Amino acid sequence: MVLDNLTPIIEESMERWAVPGLTIGILEDGHISAAAYGVRDLETNEPATSDTMFGVGSISKMFTATTAVKMADEGRLDLDQPIETLAPTATIPAALRGAGVSLRHLLSHRSGLDGDGFADFGDDDQALERYLASLDHVGTLFPAGASWSYANIGTCIAGHILSCVAGLPFETLVQQEILAPLGLSRTGFGQAPMPDNVATGYDHGPGEEPKPHPAGTTWRSANPAGGMVSTVDNLLRFAAFHMSDGKVGDQQVISQDALRSMQQPLARLTSVDRWGLGWAIRSVGDVEVIEHGGWMDGYRAKLTLLPHRNTAIAILNNGGFGHAANDEILAALLERHFGAVDPDPTPQPLSESEAARFTGQYRSSHVDITIRHEAGQLSAFYKTAWHENDGAEIGLGAIAPDELIIMDGEFKDDRIVFLPELEDQDRRAIRFLSRVLYTV
Repeated sequence: MVLDNLTPIIEESMERWAVPGLTIGILEDGHISAAAYGVRDLETNEPATSDTMFGVGSISKMFTATTAVKMADEGRLDLDQPIETLAPTATIPAALRGAGVSLRHLLSHRSGLDGDGFADFGDDDQALERYLASLDHVGTLFPAGASWSYANIGTCIAGHILSCVAGLPFETLVQQEILAPLGLSRTGFGQAPMPDNVATGYDHGPGEEPKPHPAGTTWRSANPAGGMVSTVDNLLRFAAFHMSDGKVGDQQVISQDALRSMQQPLARLTSVDRWGLGWAIRSVGDVEVIEHGGWMDGYRAKLTLLPHRNTAIAILNNGGFGHAANDEILAALLERHFGAVDPDPTPQPLSESEAARFTGQYRSSHVDITIRHEAGQLSAFYKTAWHENDGAEIGLGAIAPDELIIMDGEFKDDRIVFLPELEDQDRRAIRFLSRVLYTV
């Protein structure tokens, strides 16, 4: 009934953002309900079903983090030990050697790495190691622990460290430690051969020609950070485990304290967003939300937990702008079914001197934005390495002395935060799209 009432919103959002197929599931008090919309493949026109597998992108990071926490809980590693001490034979990019970086830093995006890109290094057991060996050019944005910046490379390094400690390929380790004990038979990795009923990914946006990303072609080197595939049912079972006492049947897979520790904030990102050991943490009205989104070529995903209500929501789709659809659908569901509404912040006018703190061109390895203040209005032009387009214009509003809100576009309601603690005499810093950027 809940999903039936959402159907018009889901279909409108899919059309607005050119999403071919989508599945959504809700776990409430141990019961899972799911629904599917659209097609899993535009060429064959095969419909998506509630058991269709999609790439889950960065939700893969939660499986990597859970594996690490399980191994730490069993005394097989120390999350706070420097990674080169923990795994002396591991391949570690030059920027992190001797920098005191730990698995906890890597898994909570506090390592300082400036890195997002993936590359194809084959599909054998050495693919991840070869990828990391190619990253000596990667730099850092700040010393370990000094701030927070989302870094895909960091989770790939963490996956390699876990593999070295265990003496197993990363995929075998996750299967053995997490997927098998939790009975997640419809969760795996995005390399061929693939199971049945897997969606084809698409990278196009509204008004663009479909660009297929065939299932089974995700690079193995990306697996720890974004290479997994799953169904809404399996993701909700994974979510239920994270809201449980750590048992599956009579087996204590992870202690409850270890699971709960992953949901404790380690960093504050904006006035409303925090980050734990893998999980993003925020409040929507008076409802605490623990979640992770997922981007991978052709796929977008969202997994949201409401621990105090024993509820979780999973949304998977195969659209290049599907993250915007997922956010719209999730917001509607939280408001209609749970009464959880984010109050709309009221943008405040800025003087020229106040606006000058924000204006300028900022850049990191994969994101570039120019913030302007003209005729009393803040706006920006940005471009990312993730979209093959010419960038986009967005409107901005000031909601705090150090914080802006994005007023429109695919990242509407995201925040841009000024970071005076990272400022020096030559450059200023902001956090935009979860990455630290410095003035050019």
